[in-house]
Amino acid sequence: MVEVTPHELREAEKRERDVLRVLTLTQPWATLMLLGLKTIETRSWGVKYRGPVAIHAAKGWNRDAEVFAVELMQRKVLPTRELPFGQVLCVVQLHDVVEMTQEYITHEVHWMAEKEYGDYRPGRFAWLTRNLRPLKQPLDWKGGQGLRKMKLEALDGLL
Repeated sequence: MVEVTPHELREAEKRERDVLRVLTLTQPWATLMLLGLKTIETRSWGVKYRGPVAIHAAKGWNRDAEVFAVELMQRKVLPTRELPFGQVLCVVQLHDVVEMTQEYITHEVHWMAEKEYGDYRPGRFAWLTRNLRPLKQPLDWKGGQGLRKMKLEALDGLL
């Protein structure tokens, strides 16, 4: 067993306070989150982490995502302007992650307004967010898979 000194523990805690988690979403889902139309992100995996998460728009998208974005623009759900890619758009508070069961899907009504924005099948996870804070301007950033980390100072003056 490796023993951690109190000093090492304080230093590790300080490093964690200086870090923000980042989640990359494909467009148009990143912009739906930015606009407050999407507060639930569905994933095939859950996390124990709860706290602030920066929402990053992936630098690319597939044909299905592009078709969905055009459909949302035609329905006037999304603005008819170019969507941002490869940028951090906002920060949200991840307050819960719930594994979806058939009972949850049947009885939870808060996700129904967003049902077309996620994959709500049993065995998947609903990442519940709140307290949306858009950035004053998008921040170029290299995303990736998983819940990544960025230095909090990168957002200085943008929140």
